[in-house]
Amino acid sequence: MPGDILIPFQSRSIPSYSATPRLDHFIPKDKDQDYGKYHGRIVGVRNNYTYFGREMVVYLSLGERQGVMPGARYRIYKDLPPYPTGFLHSKREPTETVGEAVVISVQPRSCVAMVVSSYREIVAGDVVEQE
Repeated sequence: MPGDILIPFQSRSIPSYSATPRLDHFIPKDKDQDYGKYHGRIVGVRNNYTYFGREMVVYLSLGERQGVMPGARYRIYKDLPPYPTGFLHSKREPTETVGEAVVISVQPRSCVAMVVSSYREIVAGDVVEQE
């Protein structure tokens, strides 16, 4: 189209992928193991689908600044709001793992990943954690 901008082709390496054992759907979060791990969110999906799953391209809020590399695996889980119990609120534990994504390309503040497994619908806003 008139006005489009062209940039030179940049070759990218294709990350290797090997199947992982099935993820535990309700793995308890251990704060000691969580230390030093970066957490991000799915901020968008190709074609702006509301719900999506396996083999979909997603955009994550993590990038080179957090040390993300192509081929890195991320667990996708639901961050459920606290469950109201009268005057108090109790945290919903354990969190529910809904899938896994592998990073395809990385930019300074974001990255592109592909969902390689999903157990139920994934939505923009779900949390990702490095495995």
